[in-house]
Amino acid sequence: MDTKYLVIKTYIKILLVFLLFASFSSCETEINKLKTGSIYILKQGNYYTTIKIHTVKRKSISYIPNDYQVSTKKMVYSINKDENYTDNPISLSKKEFKKIKKSLILNTQKK
Repeated sequence: MDTKYLVIKTYIKILLVFLLFASFSSCETEINKLKTGSIYILKQGNYYTTIKIHTVKRKSISYIPNDYQVSTKKMVYSINKDENYTDNPISLSKKEFKKIKKSLILNTQKK
């Protein structure tokens, strides 16, 4: 399980870095509307995972990635559990976060 966890965590980090450089999107107002604790679905290639907004500051945002991913958006509810989120938030400037915002969908599903 430890190896699987590390592989998934590394995969998520690589894809997030790729998305940062490959995407451009969204306006400043949408970024400023982000709320601590909000859950977003992140599409990564053919898979879906979630991120939880950890803190929103004047110039930066930190989020906590989910350690798991699923093949369909409808299955996201099955991985959206507190124990599936890492303990280490990832911080980005709001400018960097805008680049991945295009790949995010607000998750309105209940746990």
